[in-house]
Amino acid sequence: MVAKPLDAVYQQGKRAMLKIKHHRSADVVVYGYRVHKSGEGVGSLLVGVYAEAPEEWKGFDPEAPGGLALIPVGGIVSLPDAMRKALVAELEPLTQKDDAGDLVKMGGAPSRFAAAGKDSSFVPLRPDLVVEVAFDQLEGHRFRHAGLARPLAP
Repeated sequence: MVAKPLDAVYQQGKRAMLKIKHHRSADVVVYGYRVHKSGEGVGSLLVGVYAEAPEEWKGFDPEAPGGLALIPVGGIVSLPDAMRKALVAELEPLTQKDDAGDLVKMGGAPSRFAAAGKDSSFVPLRPDLVVEVAFDQLEGHRFRHAGLARPLAP
């Protein structure tokens, strides 16, 4: 939407009007993260919402309340470098370790944006962290251009 004060006249070639965007946000559950391509820090946070489970779909939370599943809705990318590295320590209590003490990773579905053969694995997290994301639009059940609406709480 574009707006101007009622008593103002249109000014050709000047930026005298205001552009007002509709802000959309949603609370989502962080169910995992992908390691940054540098090998250090969090590359993206994988987020989902609890919704009615499609047939035969278990989702990413086996302890979800009856009839619901944790359905993936997108990822949060473009994290500042300092946050990428700090998130590893912050998310560590929500991770799983194998018998050798290494992080458990799950194979992910290939991204439509990733090059063929690119590693799509992710580190699953206990689904206890809820964040607010801002997004431009929904495309099916996926967020487009999602980003953190508020920083993660310390």
